[in-house]
Formats: sequence, C-alpha cells, structure tokens
Amino acid sequence: MAKSLGMPDLPRVRLPHPVAGLGEVKIDAIAQSVVDEILEKLANE
Repeated sequence: MAKSLGMPDLPRVRLPHPVAGLGEVKIDAIAQSVVDEILEKLANE
C-alpha cells in the first residue's frame, strides 16, 4: 500500500494479528512490545 501511495521506502513494523477486539490491556501490551522498534525505524528515516 505504501508503494502505491508514493512511499516505497516507508519502514514497516509487523504486529500480531488480530489486534482489534482484544481489549485495552492486551492492545497496550502489544503497543509496548513494538514501540521501541517503531521509534528506531522513524529515527533512522
């Protein structure tokens, strides 16, 4: 999708699936598990 929007080099982070409907506590745990990777990829952009 990023390529079709003109952003082919947009960094990606893989999330477990599904996330929707898991509840706030589990979604928060998923977010905490990927936040460092997201920040690292944005900093290296």
